[in-house]
Amino acid sequence: MKKFFSENKTDLIKILISVLLTVVASVLQSFSFDLASIIVFILSYAAVAYEIIIEAVKDLIKEKSASEEMLMTVASLGAMIIGEYFEGCMVMLLYCVGELFEHAAEDSSRRSLERLSSIRPDKARIKDGEVIDASLVRIGDIIEVFPGERIPLDGDVLSGVGSVDTSVITGESVPVEVRCGSEVLGFR
Repeated sequence: MKKFFSENKTDLIKILISVLLTVVASVLQSFSFDLASIIVFILSYAAVAYEIIIEAVKDLIKEKSASEEMLMTVASLGAMIIGEYFEGCMVMLLYCVGELFEHAAEDSSRRSLERLSSIRPDKARIKDGEVIDASLVRIGDIIEVFPGERIPLDGDVLSGVGSVDTSVITGESVPVEVRCGSEVLGFR
C-alpha cells in the first residue's frame, strides 16, 4: 500500500485537490455565489483534466481516431458548456480515479507474474537421469519429477501417483492428486 501511494503521489494529490475544489465549489453554489463557484469548478476540472485533454488531442492528431481520453474530454467539456459544472468535474474525476485503480491492478498483476516466474525451475531431469536446461526439452521427451520438486514443463503423467501443489496457478491451497494419465502444468 505504501508503494502504491509513493508511485502515484502526483495523481493522488491532483485527485485530492480536485475533490476539495469540487466540494468548495458546490458549497459556494449552494449559497448562490454563482461566479465564484464556476471559477472554482473550472479550477477543479483543470486540476485533473489538463493531461487527459492533452493526451486526447495527441491521440487525435497521431492516430487520427478518438480514444477514451477523447470521449471523457468531450463528455466532461460538454457538461461544462451546458452549465453542469459539477457533472463535468465528476466525469473527469471519476475517470482519473478509475485510471489510478487500473494502473494499480496492472502493477499488482505484473509483480505477481514476476514472483511466479522467479520460482519456475530452469532445469529438467530427462528419463535417463541427465539434467538439462528446461528450454531444451523437446516434445516427446520424458522427464522425471521427484517428490518436493517443481514441475518444469506442462505434460502428462506416464507413471506414478502423487500430490501436486497447484496453488501458484489456481490459488487453491489444497494439493491436487495426479496419477497416470493426469495432465500437469509447469510454471513456465
